Amino acid sequence: MLAYISAGVFFLIIIVLIIYKLSTVNLNDIERVYDVNLYDDYQKIIVKKGLKKIILYDSSVVDIHPGYKISFVFKEKEALKERIEGGFNYYKYLEKSNYLPFTYNIEKVSIIKKGFNLNSIKYYINCYVNKKFSGNTKAFIKGLILSNKNDFEEEFLKSIKDNGIMHLFAISGLHVNLLIGILNKMLSKTKINSDIFISIFLFLYIIITSFSSSVIRAVLMYYLALLNKKLKLDLSGSDVISIVFLFLIILNPNYMYNLGFVLSFLVSLLIILLSPLIKDKKNIYQTFLITLLSNIISLPIIINMNNEYNILSIFTSIIFICLVSYLILPMTFLAIFTPFISFLYENIYNMFINLSNFISKYLSIIVSIKEMNGFLIMIYYLLILLILRCFKKIKTRKILIGMMGILIIFIFASFNHDKEIVFMDLDDGDATLILAKEGNVLIDTGSGKNNEVLNFLKRKGVKELDILFITHNHDDHNGEASSIISNIKVDKVVTNYYDNTFYDCDVFKAKSGDKINLNGLVFYILNPYSYNSDENDNGLVIYVNIDDTNMLFLADVSEKIENEICNMNIAVDLIKVAHHGSNTSTSIKMLSKFKPKYAIIETGRVSGYGFPSKKTINNLESLKIKIYRTDSDYSIIYKRRKFYTLNNSWKKPLLTK
Repeated sequence: MLAYISAGVFFLIIIVLIIYKLSTVNLNDIERVYDVNLYDDYQKIIVKKGLKKIILYDSSVVDIHPGYKISFVFKEKEALKERIEGGFNYYKYLEKSNYLPFTYNIEKVSIIKKGFNLNSIKYYINCYVNKKFSGNTKAFIKGLILSNKNDFEEEFLKSIKDNGIMHLFAISGLHVNLLIGILNKMLSKTKINSDIFISIFLFLYIIITSFSSSVIRAVLMYYLALLNKKLKLDLSGSDVISIVFLFLIILNPNYMYNLGFVLSFLVSLLIILLSPLIKDKKNIYQTFLITLLSNIISLPIIINMNNEYNILSIFTSIIFICLVSYLILPMTFLAIFTPFISFLYENIYNMFINLSNFISKYLSIIVSIKEMNGFLIMIYYLLILLILRCFKKIKTRKILIGMMGILIIFIFASFNHDKEIVFMDLDDGDATLILAKEGNVLIDTGSGKNNEVLNFLKRKGVKELDILFITHNHDDHNGEASSIISNIKVDKVVTNYYDNTFYDCDVFKAKSGDKINLNGLVFYILNPYSYNSDENDNGLVIYVNIDDTNMLFLADVSEKIENEICNMNIAVDLIKVAHHGSNTSTSIKMLSKFKPKYAIIETGRVSGYGFPSKKTINNLESLKIKIYRTDSDYSIIYKRRKFYTLNNSWKKPLLTK
């Protein structure tokens, strides 16, 4: 018995050591390239070590292929975490996708030995498409075959997003099922065993699509359905999808965080459950019903992905689904093997582009929707289950459908009840959002990188801004203004008196002594008093009392302007520190006069500026002022007289007034 126990312990130790070795990464040992993705001015190289993958960015674009052995010198950078509430958490995304949560910029790379792996197939297909095709032809082939949307024009990308058909350009079960149908027809008149041929082809297609979870799902379901038929296992469609789901989750639990995986299974399960009810209906009716119910069942996921929804997409997307299924996708597969028909293919996809752009522009009703929390999502899917469960009980079904309608109206209404002020952690610049019962106010917009502010407004359910203050005409303060004005109703833009920037809405030019009254919430303008050659010193200095807290927003003004403001008889509890905490501002004279309790520094994340300066921090600390800074605290929220920060403590109040 002791011998068996000893042997068991020995093997357990060996297994633990193997797992540890596989999960421990030493970059100096990395040699073989797992995959390569090419972009306009850089390439993303993926290398694999043990159980982890590592992303390397190479701007020198050395000709490296999957399977090559390389050596390199790199600079490590931690992936960005969630810096704005509900924003993209690249750190967590990499962790859940089995990557190291760091990115590595290659400073020097050398090829040690050429080689080949499975991803080489996709790489060479990508190179073939780049060589043989150009323009929109290349973009469509790569978008539909390789799920690479980088070559699409911005207007078309926006249109397919607005029309709710982005999923048609993400490799999915639709592509797999169409391939199976095409191959079955092609092989039906030959002596080739279609089942074996299709099975091999689908395995290669998994490789070509970089092991896309939705493609793996569709292919495994085909394999299992084939076995079910051959071995007479008598499995139902729901049995097949359940077995595949369990297998994939056990194989890789992180799939549950993959939205493509979740959507793929949700819609596939819906089609399986609907098939007995609609199998005798006409194709167009089947397509409409599946599209309608797919939109309903995926609504929470779509809302939390995009924070907006095109109400008419339920109807217009049917047109695009039919076009892609019966024309565009078959022609794409044909074009890749017969480049000489590209002139015909060009006319077809141009028609598709023009139609998509037209419908997006003239036949869209897009509404911004506040992000759904876990409780609402749970109630939503519980109601769907109850409706399906009680479908034959007409009275109960009507009540449940009515409850679902009320819930959807509530979701679309996106009410905001609490006052809150959010000091946003942007890549570059300032932006502060004030949500109050009197109205919604935004002070500055940051540089506009990745539309961080606009996307945040949508997540918060902000459909209208009563006032947009633009303190001064610098990109890091007004860079996203035009985008916000184009996408959200803005009642009034307030600029400083000397700012002549054009904005496509009502503009009020403010100077010292002006008051902006928003339903009883009064914003006092303390600067500019007169013209300054330094644009920073022309900036709006705004004073406002919210929740009995006197707040002073100092834009980018210098100590000169701060010292002039010291002559004003005001009480200050909180200052938004000027110029991101640079050494040109935050004078001891001003701090000593107003004695604020709190200081907010919106530093930005652009390296090289050195914000905030040691001088500013020393000035604040010398007067024992509590400092919050976005470079370390991330976004900061002031709500119900309490401070919260996004960095590890968003839901926990840090300080009570």
